[in-house]
Amino acid sequence: MKISCMQGRIESLLPPNVDPGSTLSSLNGAFIGGLTGSMLWFVTKYSRDYQALFTYDSVLRKKTLVAGARIAPFTDYEGCALWLLVYFAIIAAVWAVLLYVSFSRGSRSLYLMRRLPEGRKPLFAYVLRAPVRYMVYGAMLCAVLLGVYYIIWRFITPESCLPF
Repeated sequence: MKISCMQGRIESLLPPNVDPGSTLSSLNGAFIGGLTGSMLWFVTKYSRDYQALFTYDSVLRKKTLVAGARIAPFTDYEGCALWLLVYFAIIAAVWAVLLYVSFSRGSRSLYLMRRLPEGRKPLFAYVLRAPVRYMVYGAMLCAVLLGVYYIIWRFITPESCLPF
């Protein structure tokens, strides 16, 4: 039910000859791939820096904080979320080009769409609406990830190891 609801929403944004099912699955794959890549990058980077804050004391048989150790500032980690904006912008740009090219297939032609007085408006609406909405959703995802990464960085790192 949820997929058909999402498919109906995306169908209203796409040109008539574009398959909403395959488009939706491609977009979901891109979102999941970007999200997974960002999270793996952050976890790898943060866990490496977090482990560097500790040393193993063989006498006490436990990990202890290294005296004076500091974790990297959060600005070193925010790139893990912000690179997604570039990733989503590239996908949106390629998608817009593919939607534009889709008008040269089938019975519609770019020449006819550009020649008609009202043809340019639907052409640009079909080409730009869906990629711009995708970009907005991507920016919202980046903002949420940035907040989650900050919360992890701020509240998991020991207080004495924070750089401020």
